[in-house]
Order: sequence, then C-alpha cells, then structure tokens
Amino acid sequence: DLDGQRLLVTFLEKLNRYDLVERKLDKLRKRFLDTVLFQLTEAQVALTKGGMAIKDALYIYQELVELHG
Repeated sequence: DLDGQRLLVTFLEKLNRYDLVERKLDKLRKRFLDTVLFQLTEAQVALTKGGMAIKDALYIYQELVELHG
C-alpha cells in the first residue's frame, strides 16, 4: 500500500535515515513510478534533503502541474 509506504518514508526522514529512504524509494519506484502520490513523495524527500535536490523537487512539481493542471 503506497500510503503506508509514504508514511514510512516520512518517518525515516524524521530519523535522518536517508540511506533507508533511498532504498525504500528505489523499491517504490519500480511499482509506483507513474503515480502522483509517489511523485509527491519523491519531491518531499528532495525538499527535505535540501541543497541541489531542491531543483529535483521543483522539476517534479512543474511536471505535475503540466500534467494535471
């Protein structure tokens, strides 16, 4: 269930376990790549990481706006 996995990713972020976050995202990417919820999760992780990853989040949000207006 993607909702539960998103919650787990958020929890791991709060623990600053980005190694586990990345592993979980890799697994989720294989199953849910085209879903809006997964893309929002990826953007959330990128924003939390900060730095250059913020550009990745911006790109994801722009793509979602273009697709879903």
